[in-house]
Amino acid sequence: MLGRLSLKTSGGMAPQRTRGATRMNGSSKVFGMAEEVAVLMDELGFYALWTAEHHFQHEGYECFPNLILLGTHLASRTKRLKFGCGFNIVPMWHPLRLAEDYAMADILTGGRVIFGIGRGYHTREVETFGGANAGQCRQHGTLRRADGSHLQGVQRGVVLPPGKHYTLPPRVPYRGYELREITLVPRPIHRPVEIWQPVASGRSIDFMAKHSIKGMLALNGEKLTDRIMHQYQELSAKYGRQVQLGQDMCLGMGFCIDETQQKAIERVRPYHDERYKWFATFGFVRYTDEQGTPLGTPGTPDPHAYHRGWRATKSLALRPT
Repeated sequence: MLGRLSLKTSGGMAPQRTRGATRMNGSSKVFGMAEEVAVLMDELGFYALWTAEHHFQHEGYECFPNLILLGTHLASRTKRLKFGCGFNIVPMWHPLRLAEDYAMADILTGGRVIFGIGRGYHTREVETFGGANAGQCRQHGTLRRADGSHLQGVQRGVVLPPGKHYTLPPRVPYRGYELREITLVPRPIHRPVEIWQPVASGRSIDFMAKHSIKGMLALNGEKLTDRIMHQYQELSAKYGRQVQLGQDMCLGMGFCIDETQQKAIERVRPYHDERYKWFATFGFVRYTDEQGTPLGTPGTPDPHAYHRGWRATKSLALRPT
């Protein structure tokens, strides 16, 4: 995982990453690693490098707080590689600030920064920045209202009309008149802006299809992936856009290659378990037993998921849904 500090130990027997502030002396190393990886990927002809926005992670897993800034820098060190924002967490951004920063990146990099949005799932991050946490976003539709302002700012450059969470522009006097409209300066050169959003549980698919937002899937098995891709295709047609099955969707896959399946299983086990320790408590690692019965609720945080999941997956009797 790019943006992660080097871990001396990984897997089920490694300690939980709950106290890691003393490791932050090496946090700046992730940026040098990102530059090395980007240069190599550019030389090898890869299309894009995706990174994740996160904050305050003394545990050392994800240490990039600003993807637009990172992508702009890495573009200056490479020739063709694009840089995906996976994702800009909208409850933590003012919509016009996000739109302005992306517009600058689009201009300075010649369109090599890919725009992505997400609602966020770390309460430590989102609420520290004054946004609604993930549960509140789901319950009250905060992401959808915030996205509306963010999308208008990015795509149209003019923000209208006022909404529940933002009044843009504010009703203030300006040079002899009352401000009623505001224009984004500069605007992105490459329009319409390509926008991506993660699909964690399927609740956002209608919004994505309505606004022609592309979807990214990861940490899912074939059953859930198949269902989501069909839903996206059907809902896109509902809003007048015909897409092929799988079009405008990106599937993230983890794999390990070795001489035999068993060797690959043993080789990947500590990394699988380390990932499970981190993501399972947020409800983002779903498994079924050998009879196909799912364990856990997709997208629902479960503080005990790691302990149950690791014991079960020691024999790899569980498989992704």
